[in-house]
Amino acid sequence: MTCCFTGHRNIQSDELPRIQKQLESELEKLINQGVKNFCAGGALGFDTIAALAVIKSKKEFPHVRLVLVLPCKEQTCGWPEADINISDYPVSSA
Repeated sequence: MTCCFTGHRNIQSDELPRIQKQLESELEKLINQGVKNFCAGGALGFDTIAALAVIKSKKEFPHVRLVLVLPCKEQTCGWPEADINISDYPVSSA
């Protein structure tokens, strides 16, 4: 079974902790229901948060797989270096 993510690109920093927590909870439910493949579009914002949540969940559920469904080869052209090299959840400074 497969789950695909989509969402807003601009997310208010004060909303990030709530969204991350809810996303992690939903991921665990889906994995326990048999979902193994998770697809994200690779855009900044929710797509990135969802992809990072799947990567994090692989520590507990190593059988899950993240598939990035990029709209074009140049997806990251013009992105700030920090966004290209992101390796952890974006954390609100608030």
